[in-house]
Amino acid sequence: MKAHKNYFNQILEGWITPISWNNNGRVERFSLYTTNEEDIIIDERYLKQPLNKFKGKEVIVYGTLSKWDSDIKILYPKSIEEKNPSSKGSTESLNTFIEDHHVHLSASNL
Repeated sequence: MKAHKNYFNQILEGWITPISWNNNGRVERFSLYTTNEEDIIIDERYLKQPLNKFKGKEVIVYGTLSKWDSDIKILYPKSIEEKNPSSKGSTESLNTFIEDHHVHLSASNL
């Protein structure tokens, strides 16, 4: 891989979305689909809470963002909070966001 630049202490908002599954259908990797319509890969090695519990939910993420020369962004989260924990239908709000912003997910993400 080519060199990268680190941006520290980022606060990002978006939705936790699965991007990779194993042969049993279990999610192996997640990304953060931001309110700026960016899909950022999440490296969860140092995260103490499982990302699965945030799947499809709107969140606020605190962490370090690395951008590779190939324009791939990787987020190293320090913490994640659900944006509206008392509201129901986070998946519904994600679907509304996708429809409102004309997001087209690849077949591998469905």
